[in-house]
Amino acid sequence: MSSSRPRTHTSRSIKDIHSSISMYKNSVNLSENRRTCMSHMKNRDKFLLDDDNPDASAVEALEFWNYKFDSDVQRQLIEAKVELKFKLENQGIVEENLSKRKKYIKKSAEVNQSREISRCYKVYEDTLMNTFKDLKCKIQECIKNREVLRKKTSEINDEIQKQVLLIEKYSNDYNDILKRSSSTGRLPRRSKDIVSYTLSKQAYKEKMMKQKIEAQKQIGILQNEIISIGKSINEYDTISSNYRNEIKIVKKELIEHYSDMLKQGYDSKSEGLSWIVKIFLNLKQKVRKDMFPTCLDDKSIEVIVEIAKKSIVLDENYNKLAETKDPRFMIFVGKPSIQTRLGWIKQNVRVRRPEYVKKKVKWAPEEALDSIDEVGFTHGQIHDSMKLEEKIKSSHDEILNLQTNEIKRLTKKCLKTGTNIKTLISYIVGSDNVDKFMVVSMKKVKEINQVHEFTSTFSFMSKHLKKKLHSQIFKSMT
Repeated sequence: MSSSRPRTHTSRSIKDIHSSISMYKNSVNLSENRRTCMSHMKNRDKFLLDDDNPDASAVEALEFWNYKFDSDVQRQLIEAKVELKFKLENQGIVEENLSKRKKYIKKSAEVNQSREISRCYKVYEDTLMNTFKDLKCKIQECIKNREVLRKKTSEINDEIQKQVLLIEKYSNDYNDILKRSSSTGRLPRRSKDIVSYTLSKQAYKEKMMKQKIEAQKQIGILQNEIISIGKSINEYDTISSNYRNEIKIVKKELIEHYSDMLKQGYDSKSEGLSWIVKIFLNLKQKVRKDMFPTCLDDKSIEVIVEIAKKSIVLDENYNKLAETKDPRFMIFVGKPSIQTRLGWIKQNVRVRRPEYVKKKVKWAPEEALDSIDEVGFTHGQIHDSMKLEEKIKSSHDEILNLQTNEIKRLTKKCLKTGTNIKTLISYIVGSDNVDKFMVVSMKKVKEINQVHEFTSTFSFMSKHLKKKLHSQIFKSMT
């Protein structure tokens, strides 16, 4: 029986995993040194901090100092928050000086200031969101590497079990031979045959012992490999735990930042408040009515939340549509016959708008038809792509209807209360779209005025006719 070859070296993937762990250890050592420096700075006497320094005061007041867990992520967020605070505090001074020089374009200066503030917020928000996504990717990578190691451990255990069974087989084979030789009870009569028999028996015994030793060696190597992999798995567990702690820090800051933005009604993307609600929904956070500006009523809040939910569905459909058009996700089935392709065209392709370019009519979906000779599409893939396009169009229409109907309702309400309609419209559709949707509001005002005029005219005519009728009756009686 031939024994399996000993595995003295691990695979390349295991080596890569070990190298990534060593790199993480180096970063941990650096963060430990930084942690010592930060602890010294926390323990400094208060008189060493300059009270007039706004940056130092901002850093001292940051909530991140309350955390015992110090990391590069925490330091990065602190720097981003201090930078945002510094820019917002100094932005007013810069714009004030500019407005003094250019008083004749005051409105333009206000718009530029608002855009600059939005840009500052956007930089900070991008830092938060990119850090959050990066940490989630790192955790997924750790989980993936850990799963690779776990599967490797399972494979090694199976191989150890095979080696154990092989050792048992060697022992059983040797015992069976001894039993057969003893059961015969006959030994060779000639001395030459006795020596040959003894030597062959001894050689077979040594061969069996050698195979058992080789198998036991292999088991020892595999067990050491399992121990090494177990240490790597524990290290990945530690790494994942640290990443989860960092995600908690970033998520907490995300929630606090966007809660303040939502409460103040500040829309840094000029898309309405629905995009902030969408972030809360993606973070699995509850959205309460008291988180919105006080000028919004319950109906407006419900509309904003509904727009956010439909936007999430819209994003999912866009991602699915991108996958259906990605060649990596397409099933190659060979070039279909002409009859098959004609059948697909009759069932699924419709004329969008005839455009005669180079004596050729453009059809929809044009992308699928242009590449049908290069990549084989299944009938189901084209059908799924068209269904997704219809869902996307339907979602856009639903969002537009929600916005339009809500603006009409708010217009009617503001005519009674005298509230500024532009502010409410910006909460629904964003400041960049206020002028476009003001047309909807003005049409609603015109409709309401026409109804009022018709009502007043009708009431006047009814009173006039009533008086005339009374006079005619009185004359007839006299």
